[in-house]
Amino acid sequence: MQVISGNSYNFIQEVERSVIKVCSQFKSVIMKYFLSIILLFCMLNTYGQTKHPAFDALGRGDLNALGLQLDERVEFCMNGKISYLDKADVVKALKSFLEANPPKSCTPLHKGASKGNESNYLIAQFSSTNGRNFRVFLYAEENSNGRQIQELKIDSQ
Repeated sequence: MQVISGNSYNFIQEVERSVIKVCSQFKSVIMKYFLSIILLFCMLNTYGQTKHPAFDALGRGDLNALGLQLDERVEFCMNGKISYLDKADVVKALKSFLEANPPKSCTPLHKGASKGNESNYLIAQFSSTNGRNFRVFLYAEENSNGRQIQELKIDSQ
């Protein structure tokens, strides 16, 4: 059995404290980088899912603003029932929907665009003040009047 002298023992304690201090500082630096990466990811994810004006209008219950973004004929689907309607009839159907489900929020979930960016789709979650939630799907194409909604689907969740 080997006996450690007092000076050696103090030295070992000092080394141990130094190692613990360095490890603690290293851990702190790693955590800062990790949190920075998570924050950056969240910011990029939020930036990528910007709101479409139609979602803003739907979330406010503004049928006039939403009607301006619709094409003259729209494929309208409500809970799996597909209809091809004129713009005015789509606005009437949306008015009925909003009367039964007053808007609380309309939060974008996903979006995508065609290769040439001639068309795009957007998906959002519509929440009503009565506690019901719906998935909203928009498909828009570029035409002579600008980018207009060709397809609108609302499905209960």
